[in-house]
Amino acid sequence: MTTRNAYPRLSAHMYAVAEATAADTAHGGCPLAKGAAELAEHDETVARRARSAMEALRSLLEAGARYKGPRPANRTTMPSAGPAAD
Repeated sequence: MTTRNAYPRLSAHMYAVAEATAADTAHGGCPLAKGAAELAEHDETVARRARSAMEALRSLLEAGARYKGPRPANRTTMPSAGPAAD
């Protein structure tokens, strides 16, 4: 199994999810993030875990921003007819 075509498909999916999330003004955000933020005010364990998760996410996003590889031209989220990895 090779993953030569997996990255463009995964990247296109992530861009589409980000765009859809940003465009969704009816739901007002992520319930998990809101719950963690609310609980973190009263529970140091939740605060540490939320902070750690956000730092890890920021590191991943920064690494992605530094990536100079090709960006998908077509950002569709439609699954391919074939297997997940060509």
